[in-house]
Amino acid sequence: KTTTKSDVSAKLKHILSAPSTLSNTSSQKYIATDFNATIKNGTYTLKCANTSGKMLNVYDGSNSCKDGTKLTTWSKDGSADQKFYFKHVSGGKYLIYAVCSGASGSVYKKVVDVNVGSNGTVDLGDSFDVWTQKSEWNYCQLFYVVPVGGGKYVIELASKPNAVLATKNSTEAAKNGGAITLRNYESYTTQQWYFYNASGSAQVDPSIDASTSTKTYYTGTYKVTAT
Repeated sequence: KTTTKSDVSAKLKHILSAPSTLSNTSSQKYIATDFNATIKNGTYTLKCANTSGKMLNVYDGSNSCKDGTKLTTWSKDGSADQKFYFKHVSGGKYLIYAVCSGASGSVYKKVVDVNVGSNGTVDLGDSFDVWTQKSEWNYCQLFYVVPVGGGKYVIELASKPNAVLATKNSTEAAKNGGAITLRNYESYTTQQWYFYNASGSAQVDPSIDASTSTKTYYTGTYKVTAT
């Protein structure tokens, strides 16, 4: 037996007609599109843009943090646990080294990571930790650093567009030891960060001066807009 859409709609309040999609595109407000270095290499501290103003912190790093040591929020204390060295690798992607992990020669031992010790996939809600840097784990250790205005930046996982480093929620953002997880970006201040100097005493502008920076173009098809 066949029926018509109008017959069905007379009996049901909501109709989803094919073709369509069930993905929530309304919440996807940002995806990195300019794949070039955005900030200068250097050591920074990161302050959450939420009103609580907690710092990004390696929990109990103490200069000897092990693989899997969690990232959390914490009040500014100027310790090595709150210092991160950002290094541009290629294509706008950065490794974020934990200074508290100590150095092997001129390279710090651990990088910011998305739960590599748990499984071989990355999902929203996964925790952030620090882990030994290895190229086979680039999918969970490389990030874009994206300016979103007002001196604020988003740390976006390069392998998962629109997934960012964030405090779990405003409650977690306001306490010492608050959870840092991978969240879908929705322009919340709990997902945005201010860059401060290494001591955390002053906000800095880490951006690369557009007048002196260069862009790398690759073989392919481009759209050119004349102005």
